[in-house]
Parts: sequence; C-alpha cells; structure tokens
Amino acid sequence: MNQKDAILYAHGSAYNHGCEAIVRSTVDLLSLEKEKTLLFSNNIQGDLDYELNKIVKIEPVNETPVKPNSPLGIFYRAHSHLYKDHEKMYYRFFGKKRYEYMYNKGEVALSIGGDNYCYDSGARRELAATNYWLNKKGTKTVLWGATLSDKRSTPDVIEDLNNYSLIYVRESISLEMLKKNSVKTEIVLAPDPAFALKPEETHWENRNKDIIGINISPFVFYCSEKGMGLRNYIVMINWILAETDYDIALIPHVIFPNDTINNDILLANKLKEHFSNEPRVFAVNDGYNCCQLKSLISKCKVFVGARTHSTIAAYSTCVPTLVVGYSEKSIGIAKDLFGTAEGYVCNIQNMENETLLLNDFKNLLYNEKSAREFLKDRIPEYMANHKNCVDAVKSLLFR
Repeated sequence: MNQKDAILYAHGSAYNHGCEAIVRSTVDLLSLEKEKTLLFSNNIQGDLDYELNKIVKIEPVNETPVKPNSPLGIFYRAHSHLYKDHEKMYYRFFGKKRYEYMYNKGEVALSIGGDNYCYDSGARRELAATNYWLNKKGTKTVLWGATLSDKRSTPDVIEDLNNYSLIYVRESISLEMLKKNSVKTEIVLAPDPAFALKPEETHWENRNKDIIGINISPFVFYCSEKGMGLRNYIVMINWILAETDYDIALIPHVIFPNDTINNDILLANKLKEHFSNEPRVFAVNDGYNCCQLKSLISKCKVFVGARTHSTIAAYSTCVPTLVVGYSEKSIGIAKDLFGTAEGYVCNIQNMENETLLLNDFKNLLYNEKSAREFLKDRIPEYMANHKNCVDAVKSLLFR
C-alpha cells in the first residue's frame, strides 16, 4: 500500500517531551514515511534540537497575524460568532497565506495536540479554523489522541467535532462526552499514542541505590493555594530522605527556554536548591530526548509526576505511579487503567495541607510490588486497543 500525503498539526514543540513522544509514537504506530509526512511546528528549533527532522519533514507555523485578545482580534471573533463568516474571520485572524499553504500539503491531516479541546483558548478556535478549511479542500481530518472536556461542549465545538473524519480519544471520560452530545463522527477509544513510545536504552550514572523519580511542573505551583503544591513536594522528599535510603531524581519533561510556565527545570532547580546539601537529591539535565527519558523513568522504583506524558512513560513501563494533577486526562487515564482515580491522582487544586501528597505517596510505596505486578498484567491488555485505532486511521492514510 502507498501512503497518502499526510500532515501533522497542532504540535507545540519537542521542547515539550510529551509532544515529542506523540510525534515519535504516531510515526511508529502508523508506519509513516518521512517524505510523505509533514509536521507543522509552533517552535521548530525544539524539533531540530531533538531531531524530529530525521523522521518527518518539518515546517514552522507562522506567527498569528492578529493577536487573539487585541481589539481587532476580538472584532473578528465577534464577527464570526454573529454572522458565521468563517472565511473573513479565519483568513484575517490566522493568516490567509498560512492556511492556503497548509491546505495543499496533505490528503489526510492529524490534529495531534491532545489537550486543546480541554481549554477555552485561542488554540481550540484555531483547531476549528483549520478543520473547517481542510474539510472545505477535501482533506480527511483526524482528531488524534485527544481529551475532550464536557465543560467545553458548546454548540460550536460539537459542530467542529462533527467535521472530523475520525476522532480518537485516549480515555473513556472523553468518549462519554462525545456520546452525550451525539457526535456523529466515527469514534475510536485507545490509549494515548505515547504508551507505545519505544524507550532508548539509557542508564542512571553513578547511582547504586533505588531511585524515586519525581516530575514537578510550574502548574503545580500556580494551581495550588499559597504555594501548597511546592510545599507538598518538599514534605514528601523530606520523608523519603528520613525514612528510606532511596535516591531522588528530579526529572523535567517540558523545557521551553526562557518560559516560566512551560519549563520544569525551574522548579526542579528550586527543589534542588532547597536540598542543596543532600547528594541523594539530584536534577536530571535537559539533554535527554523523550525516548531516553522514558528509559530512565522505567528504572525508577516508583514515580510521582505532574506532566501527563511523564506519567505515561512510567505507566507504560510498569512503574507504580502517582499523578499530581486535576485534569480530565489525568483522571480519565487512571480510571481506565485502575478502575478509579482515587489513590492514583493527587488533586493539586484540593491541597489543603502539606501532607496530602505524602500520604498518597506512602500508600503507593508500601504497595509498590503489587502495583508493579498489576501493571505488568494490565498494560498489554490496555495497549491492545491501539490496533483498532491504527486500523481505522490507516484506512484513511493508505491507498
């Protein structure tokens, strides 16, 4: 079979190793050919730094001509809402040249930014714009590995979802949202594509003890009350140091340079400074790609992670994992894996005291062996659902 020309879009950058993992696993799952696959990137430098150009062709997405919240941007959005004048709004809001160029590049287009329908943001409106125009040009569109929020299930979102040729959701909460809203598009439920990411064998350097892997995101700091999220991490690490002999690896998973929100290194370094006299606490540098990070995470005794794809790296390698989060994706993935999110997801928005994370961590650590055995049995069964998804997309992708 011959692959049709394909585009991957709604991709942030490989500086977000979750985005990198989605690209790499998508290419593998669908057997995509480099010369027939074009990735549109919002930050091409990160993709070059982590060598995604070796597996796909990459082109940058131009900057938005009109800022969404500028007076002109607000006018265009209002005009579109009132008069349903998609052409005027989308051309001016996002740039006519950019979209006309994009439309002519692929017969099949995969929207691979899994989180974008969770938020009321310009990104979601941009997806609607892209889907609208790709459909108008006759391109088959796939919403790939997505999470969908019932809170955002407005009529315009449902209309947009009905324009896709196929929707692949990564957890059952999103599936129920689509059913509830009678979305007519073909729907497939399967694990996040990054569950299938192949690790690149890498070893911890100069470490002879068991390692507790910890990922902390700036969102933990901003989403919790009065710095309680960071305080919970500190209390947990103090307990590990006092009550065990494990080493502690601080593992960043999103590393945008010069970005205070999208750079896990900042909080990892903050934690390391707090424990500056403790050699058992060490920070992982940012030189690893997502496959190498998955290999390191796979060697942890247990893992505590705020970034979804850091926890997927742990889950998929059968490492007992505690998620620090609150989103539909975190809760949905845990429920599909374990039957419940309770005890597996520590809600950062409900951190009323500094021991909440520690209590969940203790439970995970004490049950580490049984949790690992459970994952060894569950993960192969769970990942078998990729086949139906892959078959459905390949029917669109290959002649």
